[in-house]
Amino acid sequence: MRIWKKGLLAALAPTLVVGMLTACSGGGKKEPDAAGASVKPSASAAPTATPTPSAPVKLRVELWDRSNAAPGKTITDNFLTNWIAEEVKKIGIDIEFVPVPRAQEEEKLNVWLASGGSPDIIFTYNATIMQRYAEQGGLQELGELIDKYGPNIKEKNKVALGLAGTYKGKRYAVPARVEAIAGSMMKIRQDWLDKVGMQVPTTPDELYAVLKAFKEKDPGGVGKDNVVPWGLAAPSQGMQAFWFGLGFGFGINHDGPGGIIYMPFGNYRDGAFTSGWVTPEGKTTFAFMNKAYKEGLIAREFATDVNNQKLNEALAKGWVGFIDSNGSAATTNPVVRKSVPTAKWVNVPPFKRPDGKQVMPVNQKSGMLVMVPKTSKVPEAAIKYLNWMVQQENITTLLRGKEGVHYKVEDGLNIPINPDQRKVDLFTAADVALLYNGSMEYTLAQLKKLNDTPENPDNGDFLYDQQEMSKKYGVAEKTIDQPRPFAEKNNAIFSKYLYEAIAKTIMAPDFEKEYGSLVDGWNKLGGQTYDKEVTDALKAMEQTKK
Repeated sequence: MRIWKKGLLAALAPTLVVGMLTACSGGGKKEPDAAGASVKPSASAAPTATPTPSAPVKLRVELWDRSNAAPGKTITDNFLTNWIAEEVKKIGIDIEFVPVPRAQEEEKLNVWLASGGSPDIIFTYNATIMQRYAEQGGLQELGELIDKYGPNIKEKNKVALGLAGTYKGKRYAVPARVEAIAGSMMKIRQDWLDKVGMQVPTTPDELYAVLKAFKEKDPGGVGKDNVVPWGLAAPSQGMQAFWFGLGFGFGINHDGPGGIIYMPFGNYRDGAFTSGWVTPEGKTTFAFMNKAYKEGLIAREFATDVNNQKLNEALAKGWVGFIDSNGSAATTNPVVRKSVPTAKWVNVPPFKRPDGKQVMPVNQKSGMLVMVPKTSKVPEAAIKYLNWMVQQENITTLLRGKEGVHYKVEDGLNIPINPDQRKVDLFTAADVALLYNGSMEYTLAQLKKLNDTPENPDNGDFLYDQQEMSKKYGVAEKTIDQPRPFAEKNNAIFSKYLYEAIAKTIMAPDFEKEYGSLVDGWNKLGGQTYDKEVTDALKAMEQTKK
């Protein structure tokens, strides 16, 4: 389960966002990279020429729909999708984008793989999903295809290829390249803290005291009936439904694989793995949330807030005081300052555990897993398309737009310009650039130059803050390279059950009774079998390393 995912980049791409360093194209001239830094490509990076077939090959590509299309545009009809369509004609591809609601991506993949109606390129962040499809024979083996049609992929995504995308020794996915490992962050209103005379919380107990003060004192002057101390998203609603900060703070670890829900994944102790939601630390986490809910520190209707509509509205109005979600304060300030220009969201460092440790989630150097279903009649075209994508000039356009229109080159950086035009043209940037996720690392000066604006002069500071904290405290999820057939079969069922059961537990009048029901339901679904499977896989990996 990736943390700094496309959710963050999608939110930032239309505005002044840190871009991405990507693959180099051929030729010796100096070109700006997708991140903003100019690089000189090596001659060896020149892409292999591909003869254009007499008739273009139809290639259907999945595209996440975040319901964020610019006015007058659609997710499939916009500057970037139209530009891609014209460019890939030159390599003999007639592309069709197939939209999928972001929140339904796993459900839709299951339907496609079962029915045989899948697009030619599909993707997920969840390695267990990839393994399940591979085990069921639903995916193309890609090793030979990449050898033949993907020289740029092999060179520019080399590190990612070494980390992910294989199952039982065979390659079933092309993993996206990741440079910066920055993960999700807790964020809080510093201007509210100043008004109530409190500091950024360093422990869950301090967070509770702050949330109570926000509720009772209404430091934003929004009305006590409107103030939302803790902006908790509805479970299963994606990038805003994170419980990482609190879970880590209470002692849950990242000792096992992700792939079910957005919280620390579990603890491996005394030779046994236990999923985070059924650890003693997990119970303490949910008890804290239950108490906060009962005292009105969480919106009463949070669990039924479909697509986070009410939360996003409250956030934009400046009614929310604390949130744990994808990205940093730099993603939140621009949203809130449209209605509250003096608002100041700041990053919250990881909470200190009783043992003094601080932990936060970060990414590995691999991201999105891009797959080709077995039913595809054009797997060669799929790899050619991905190989085209990682060429320097192409990925730069996908992520940054056109020089002179969407960015300018200054001091070796691609500086965003024309923010209104970027909002219209680049809202799909994160979702069409499949093979590069997240951001590269920058100096503070570079981040400020790339991201600071008169309205948000501190964006670069908060992005740098996030970057440095991720390096200092970050722990990535475990990559399990052993088959886990039970998880592969049941993860989707677990995910649906847990999100519903946890929501009930948070809202329960009788916490002990409801939490007991959560654990009982998990065990009835096979949770103990799931944990034993992880335990066995971790032990097998330990033996391999000896």
